[in-house]
Parts: sequence; C-alpha cells; structure tokens
Amino acid sequence: MRSMFFLTLVIVLVSGLIAYIGDLIGRKMGRKRLSLLGLRPRYTAIVISIGIGMLIAALTLTATFAIDKRVRDAFFTPIERLRGELQTRNAQISDAEAQLQTKTQLLKGTEDKRLAIQHQLADVQGSLRAKQTSLDKVNQQLAKARTEYHAIEAQFRDTKQKLASANTDLTHARQIMIDYSKQILDSQKKVMRLEAEQADLQAAIGELALTNFAPLTFQQGEEILSGLFPTAASESSLQQMLTKFFAVANRVVRERSPKMSVEDSAMLFYRMPAVSTERLVALMPGEAINVLIARIKSEKSADRVLVQLVPANNVRVNGPAMIIVDNLSIVPNKEVFAAGSEVAKLEMEITPKTDQADILGKLVDELLRVDVPEAMRKKKMPMITRRFDPSSPDRLPSETLSMVKWSYLLDTTEKVQGYRGKVVIMARTQTALHLFDPLALKLDVSPVKP
Repeated sequence: MRSMFFLTLVIVLVSGLIAYIGDLIGRKMGRKRLSLLGLRPRYTAIVISIGIGMLIAALTLTATFAIDKRVRDAFFTPIERLRGELQTRNAQISDAEAQLQTKTQLLKGTEDKRLAIQHQLADVQGSLRAKQTSLDKVNQQLAKARTEYHAIEAQFRDTKQKLASANTDLTHARQIMIDYSKQILDSQKKVMRLEAEQADLQAAIGELALTNFAPLTFQQGEEILSGLFPTAASESSLQQMLTKFFAVANRVVRERSPKMSVEDSAMLFYRMPAVSTERLVALMPGEAINVLIARIKSEKSADRVLVQLVPANNVRVNGPAMIIVDNLSIVPNKEVFAAGSEVAKLEMEITPKTDQADILGKLVDELLRVDVPEAMRKKKMPMITRRFDPSSPDRLPSETLSMVKWSYLLDTTEKVQGYRGKVVIMARTQTALHLFDPLALKLDVSPVKP
C-alpha cells in the first residue's frame, strides 16, 4: 500500500511539473512568436503542447517502471507464462492437500490402534482381577480345610488317649480310629487338591504379570550413565571416548537384564524428525556418536560438558532402552559451590537424654538425605548416580552420590553429644564443587549462643 501511494504521489508531482514546464515554454514561444520547421507560430505552439503531453505520458510510464517492479512485470511478462505459473501453484496446492489428507488418515489409524490396545489392556486387567478373586476364594477354602484338618487331628489324638485308657472298648475304639483315619486321609487329599489349585492359579497370575506387567529396569528419564567430555578435544578423541561411553552404558543395561539375548541391542538410538507429524529417525551407534560430537563441540561456555544418557521409554526387563539423541542433556560443567561453601545446616537441641542414635538419625535422615539434596536441586545440579570414567572404561560406574565416611559421621555424632543446648551442624564443601563432581562434605559443629 505504501509503494502504491508513493507511486501515485510521484506520478501526480511529475505530471504537474511537466505541465507547468510545458505551459511556461508555450507562453514564451507564443510571446516570441517562434516558428518550428517553417510552421506558423500558432501551429508551432500546438505541436509543442502535443509533444509535452506525450512527454508527460512517457515520463509517467518511466517513473512507474522505475519505482514498482510489479508494473514492469505486468507490462513485459507474457500472459501465457503467468497462466503457467498459476497452474503450477494450483497443482502444488492440490498435492499439499492430498498429502494432508493422507497424513490425517494415518493419524486416525494410529488413534484406532491405540484405542484397541487400551481395550486389550482393560480386558487383561479384568482377567487378572478375576483370577485374583478365584485365588482368594481358594485360599479361604484352604484355610478352612486346614482348620478342619487340625480339628480332626486333635480329635484323633483325643481318641488315641481314650483308646489307651479303655481296653474294654478296644474293638469300638479301633473302629473309631479307622473312621477318623479315613476322615484324615480325605482331609489330606482335599488339602493337597486345594494346594495344587492354589499353585496353578499363582503360576497363571505370574505368567500373566510377566507377559503384560513385566518389571522395569529403568524408568523413563532415569539416568543410565553420565560422562564428562572436553569441548576442545578433537573429533577422533571424542569418538573414542563416546564409543567407550556407549559400551559401558550397554553393560549397565545388560547387567539388569540377564536373560537378554546377545544378538539383541541393549540400546536403540533415534533422532527427532524434521516435521513433528513424522516418525522418529533410527540411528546406528556411530551416527548417534556423530550427533553427540556436534552437540558437544557447539558448547562454548565451558571447557567440559556433562552428557546424561537417559531412556525415553520405560525399559522392561530384557528389553531395549530407547535413546533420543536430540533430547539428551548436555550441561556445561560449571562451578556450583566454592571450596568451604555452606551447603546445608541442621539445628538440634541437645539434652542429657539425647543419645548417639538420635543424633546420627538426624544427621543421616534430615541433613544428608533431605537438606543437602534440596540445596543441590536449588543450584540446578543434575542428580548423577553413575559416573563414566574414560580412563577405566572396563569398570562399571558406582552409584555413590556423596563422600562422607561412616567413621567421620560417628566422630561428628560424639562431638555433638558433648554439647548442651542448641547446636548447629554445618555441611560445607571440602573442595570447589562442579556439576559433575561427587559431593565431598565436611561437618562443622558449633553451639548457638543465647
């Protein structure tokens, strides 16, 4: 709109300027009574007026062509070419609409499959509940049968005592013993039959649970392995370190799935698709390493970065972990706490009745398990449970989060017990703490002044 307004303004101004100049020249020629090509002054003025009018039109078109490219295209582009481009655009729009309809149908089919799976899961759960109800009934019958068995057994023992003391009624006692023996035998058979039914039901429930509710080795987002990698390292060095990193992670997953086949992959790698409606792109381990190398090299804010390998799915026992390389956390290994910084503190009231167990319980349960992790979360420190050591790739990583020896805790407990009144136990860092460093703490004890 602005360009058209500007073009109109220019045309009006140029036309007015040329008309003014033409009128000025015509008056001057009329006063001087000039003659052009032997024409009379009157006709000479007419010719000049006509020429100026033509000049106005020519300059107007020239200014229009110079200012607006669309006007030039409208004058010089063949109409057939414009029609061809319009048909091409219409064909592209038709193809896009067809693709949209196809993808909509695929999405509908996927939703139908999801609903069918949900119905199957509901049926399986209903079957499981029915079997559990049957098992409860069998257990009740078994308990009742055992009670009857014990009652009959007690009666049998009583009858034996009566038999020993009543020699005169030996024949009758023997008949009673035979009857009770038959009843005991029937009860034992009934108990054995109910125990067999109970075992069958427990086996069926176990098989059903193993088929549909297999236990998990890793939950979605739970750390499999974390490693620290230098951003300035060469691509070949990073490739070697990441290859060892993946090998250790593979061992960590297989350690929890002892029945996983050697031919099956413990981890499957994927990339996010370019379009959100498309499927994930499967990657070979080497391709996944190349993607991680590019992400590591792109981090310029720190000398080293932390890579956390977490699954995007709930990993079943003997099942693969799905790793989406684009979603893996790559965090610069920056300093979080300086050496000697306060991490957390605990206040206690010490009395003569306070024993070491009370003090040790608060140290472990409140300070180390609650307050210290909460302080780490406030600093946005990732909870690292398995650290990869590239210098020892054959050793599986430990799951130690902090470095506080048990003997040191006992010494601190004795020190705290020596005070009376309010005492502050301060947890401080022994050294500068980075995101990837294990938490090495020292505990300072001091009384609270009234």
